[in-house]
Amino acid sequence: MVPLECRPWLRIFVWVLPVILWLGWQKQQAPLRWLGLWPSDVSKTVFITLAAFTLILGWNYFRVHVVVPPTDRLMALALSAYIWIFIGVFVEELVFRGVVQTHLCEQFSSSIAVILTSLVFFAIHIPGWFILDIWPGPVVAFSVFLIGLICSWLRQWAKSLWPGVAAHYANNLGALF
Repeated sequence: MVPLECRPWLRIFVWVLPVILWLGWQKQQAPLRWLGLWPSDVSKTVFITLAAFTLILGWNYFRVHVVVPPTDRLMALALSAYIWIFIGVFVEELVFRGVVQTHLCEQFSSSIAVILTSLVFFAIHIPGWFILDIWPGPVVAFSVFLIGLICSWLRQWAKSLWPGVAAHYANNLGALF
């Protein structure tokens, strides 16, 4: 049994190690650029990243305050929780938009790659819902697919991973309003 305090680190290791191995196996010449971690147009990436974060977080704020009452869980989090949420988002984006989508774009059109990546992103969440017995219902399930689609589209449009990371992070924070 893995101690509770070690579990987040184990999850990071389990997700990031395959990315590192994949890059080594593929012998990528510029792995940070290939993954979208080092954008060619930094100012465009910063603008899109800030816009994505603001729009997604703003949408969640509006959604919660108009549709359902706020839970105020976001303000109750410790600083370490914000960091772990970011790390989890970053690792998911690194795997799905960094590796999976980039590789699919080399094999298919960008539209097909975006849709396939979004479907894989959605599918990876399903086992956790069943294992933890927390089936979220169709609206939340669709929103997971939708945020995957938005992050995939942002990755494709910006040629950078960071706008998708920002949108995904804003979405996860917004779920805690």
